[in-house]
Amino acid sequence: MRVMEVPMQDWGVILVTRRMGENIRMQIAARLSAEQEPLTMLLDFQEVEIMDYSCADELVTRLAVEINNRLYGDRFLLLANMNEALCENVFVALKQRGIAMQHLPIAGAEEAQLIGELRPYLESALAMLNKSRILTARDLADAEGLAINTASNRLTELAKGGLAHRRSESVASGGKQYQYLSILPAEMIS
Repeated sequence: MRVMEVPMQDWGVILVTRRMGENIRMQIAARLSAEQEPLTMLLDFQEVEIMDYSCADELVTRLAVEINNRLYGDRFLLLANMNEALCENVFVALKQRGIAMQHLPIAGAEEAQLIGELRPYLESALAMLNKSRILTARDLADAEGLAINTASNRLTELAKGGLAHRRSESVASGGKQYQYLSILPAEMIS
């Protein structure tokens, strides 16, 4: 899956107010709408020093809700390079809306971090997905000793939460099964 990087510093190093967040979100939404194929949009906060709660809520959480509701098709959202203060404001905004997202930390860290809250059994399924890159319910069921419907429900929850890409494939018996793909960039170690 293609990754589209969006340098957030293009809007400045201080991102504050709900109005600014809405303006940025609308510009990003226009980019998402223009794309035809599935993609992961990576919001890179490398040079951003400050983003207040209002901007984080309007920009990050509202955009995540729109993407999770499939307003733009098969699109996914990752965050990258946020400092501790940005992470804290984004965490609070995501937590209040019951959303979790993945954050690619500043260079040198070896794995993605989860921001927001996710049930532990879903965190475990997400970690396995990110490690294997592609997973089926059967794969998860066998690895975790779960019933197939339990494994399927967990992967479906990850997909609905925007943490995994779900696609169907035909199987030899004539039926179909779902594959779940990690939304992390291929070069990301998790």
